[in-house]
Amino acid sequence: MKRVLRIFAIGILLGVVMAVIQQSLAIDSRSFLRWYWAAAAVVLIGAFAVNLLYTRRYLNKMRQAMPLLEENRTDAYINAVEELFHQVRGRYLKNLFRLNLAAGYLQARRFDQAIDLLETLSQQPLSGTVKIAHRLNLCFGYFRIGRYEDALELYYASQKEFERARKVPSCRSTLDIIETFADIAEGRYDDAKARLDGARAQSDTWNTPRAQSVYYYLQTLLEQQLNNQDD
Repeated sequence: MKRVLRIFAIGILLGVVMAVIQQSLAIDSRSFLRWYWAAAAVVLIGAFAVNLLYTRRYLNKMRQAMPLLEENRTDAYINAVEELFHQVRGRYLKNLFRLNLAAGYLQARRFDQAIDLLETLSQQPLSGTVKIAHRLNLCFGYFRIGRYEDALELYYASQKEFERARKVPSCRSTLDIIETFADIAEGRYDDAKARLDGARAQSDTWNTPRAQSVYYYLQTLLEQQLNNQDD
């Protein structure tokens, strides 16, 4: 929003400058307006183009860092995203990099740092896949540190977003993990086991270094709950 306001401020400043030029050179109004609108269009298009290129530049840098997370090179990923986060300007990019940084903290088991970032983002007007990823990551963070009440409250409040997540390939496996946590938290152990068996059958999901530690944690958690039930 601030960047857009700056663009319009430039347009207003241009208008003032052009008005001064018109008065100084005694240019007739018709010619002045023609040149004014042409100049304004060039300035505004140029400003939007610069903003677009700036955003794309940092999105490309973020994409280049993402394989580090998938390869479980978590510290390298966090260092890269922290550096980018301190470079970017604008609310959209700041929020996006907070979200991606929180994902790194979650994988590094720095859960409190991740949750702090994600709870800060809860106050921001998020939309689309950014909102979906935010809800998924915060829900995961709550479950992972045992804040089951907060996790389940967010889980049920986010069903609209999670229904959309099922259609987004990059979010689907995280949603499966969240739903497995919810099954365990609410005592649906057979459902949780079925989800884990399903994930294990999908070798491309189960065998990724990033996912393995989470699935094994869920497997251990489920076994503990089943043992407690038997006792």
